[in-house]
Amino acid sequence: MRLHILLRWLSAAQLFSLLISSVSRKSKGQKIFRKGSEGLIIYGNSEPRRLVSEMIKKKREPHSIMIHGEKGLGKKTLARWIAAALLCERQTGEPCGICRTCRMIADGAHPDVMVAKANSNGNYIVDDSIRPIVAEAPVAPNEARMKVYIIPDLDLSVNTVIQVQNILLKVIEEPPEHTAIILTARSKEIFLPTIISRVLSLGMTSVTEAESMACLQEKYPAVAPALISEAVSAGRGNIGRCVEYLEHSQFFD
Repeated sequence: MRLHILLRWLSAAQLFSLLISSVSRKSKGQKIFRKGSEGLIIYGNSEPRRLVSEMIKKKREPHSIMIHGEKGLGKKTLARWIAAALLCERQTGEPCGICRTCRMIADGAHPDVMVAKANSNGNYIVDDSIRPIVAEAPVAPNEARMKVYIIPDLDLSVNTVIQVQNILLKVIEEPPEHTAIILTARSKEIFLPTIISRVLSLGMTSVTEAESMACLQEKYPAVAPALISEAVSAGRGNIGRCVEYLEHSQFFD
């Protein structure tokens, strides 16, 4: 019985491997990453991922990263993708989407991937959420080879945006080998020159209509094709806007 189950598993794994190989060869207009973990699916923006992947393959992992781009382009999704690429058990330069680590990161449950929390107004209270990062950065990871701190939407922290960067500067300048920090914001302009000069800067761009279409068809299989097309046109290359259009019918009124 166990042999039968094992053979079935191997057959499924082989079939899955062929499917992934096929997906990786698809054209730019089709989905780029799809390996079983919904939280790690990325459409478009292949250049930032290629850059990070190559650095990991060369054992030159980036420890301080800035992701910038307008709302809805997937900055936080890319941050999770990078975290998974850094921690993935297979260490191929990108997330496998299958190992326990990748699945935990996609589910937001990995103890070595921590997301800083702002208050209800979007401001980071430095003593509650930023200073602890600096204090804990030298501490070894819980179970992975590295740990990753994600500080999203820094531009919304209008009251403390400068203070946050000044506090993080020491860790960004001299990051421990086992620690990475990822900052996201709508605009690169909110960052201090001392931060910009010390981080890997990744700019998010709009996706193609085909990529938007593929994403929405995957996410909303029951929605009529005509409405999907309408959302793609309204979103103008911004998948976040496409999703809001579908989920809130008055979004563009």
